[in-house]
This record gives sequence, C-alpha cells and structure tokens, in this order.
Amino acid sequence: MFTDQAAAHTWMSIASNGNVGIATTAPSSQLHVAKASGISQLKVGDDVASTSNSLNGLNFMSYNDGKNYIDSKTSGGYLFFRSGNGSENGWARTWMTVNAANGNVGIGTTGPGSKLQVNGGAPVGYAAATTAPVNGLAVSGNVGIGTTAASAASLPFRMCIRGNGVIRGGDLGSGGAL
Repeated sequence: MFTDQAAAHTWMSIASNGNVGIATTAPSSQLHVAKASGISQLKVGDDVASTSNSLNGLNFMSYNDGKNYIDSKTSGGYLFFRSGNGSENGWARTWMTVNAANGNVGIGTTGPGSKLQVNGGAPVGYAAATTAPVNGLAVSGNVGIGTTAASAASLPFRMCIRGNGVIRGGDLGSGGAL
C-alpha cells in the first residue's frame, strides 16, 4: 500500500491477486479507480495545449448520479470506437464515430455527414438477428412516412405515405407500374 502518513490516506494498493486500487484498499478488478463522492475519473493522456491530437487525452468518468462518459480531448473533435486485427497500426475497422463538433454519429464511417449515417445494411425493428441487404435497410413492422400513427390497427397497409409524397418507378412483378 502507498499511504500518505501525514494525512493517513491510502492512495494506492496492490492486492494479493494483482488487482491495483487507486483510492481503494479493496480493488475489485485489475484497475479499480474509486472516489467517495463526485466524479471518479481515469485519464489517459496529458493536458498539454496543442494542435496535435497526439498530445491530448481520453477521460473515462463516472458521476454519482449514474451517468458515465468517455470524453475525447483530441483537437479533431472525434471519438472513434474501433476493433483491430493487426493491420493499419492495429486498427482494421471503424465501428462507430462521434463528431463532437456537430453531434453526428457514424457506424462504419469515420466522417458521418448527418445525425446518423450507417454505411452498410441496417435491420430495424427485428427481434432476432437479421442480415440486412448490402447498403440497404430491412424493416420489420409497420412503417409510417409523414404519419405518427403507423400501426396495424390504424393503417390498412404495411406502409403508408401521407402528405405530398410521391412514389415513382418500380415494378411489383405484375407487369404494372408501382
């Protein structure tokens, strides 16, 4: 244990199983950062003011109101969630990106151009694992465009477009236009 003898505080402890505790004498995981009240925070990086992303950090914070945050302090304003397989400096794919400047979220892209951009297929509303078509959308249930009452009871069709919407093109296989 590392103790401040003047104040009689234990600041860090290493348990017999190898778990390391900061501000706790009973670490319950490999690294356990604790705080009695306020914000528990684990910071990776430094506070050097710079225009280089390499000199900024990443904060993991847990508030006592139940809210948890991962905070990126990079000057680029992006937070990436990635998984690697040894290529591209260990990072092979971008799974999710959050742009701090505009709040855009991207899945499968590093530069989302709208509030939610999904590159690839996206099944929506399926209870079981469903593979969507490549760069397509698979939707289960009732779909309403221009209406807030898209339900089986309120609509005679599985899809309803109301307002000034126009549907063009297509062929239902019956030889007629859509």
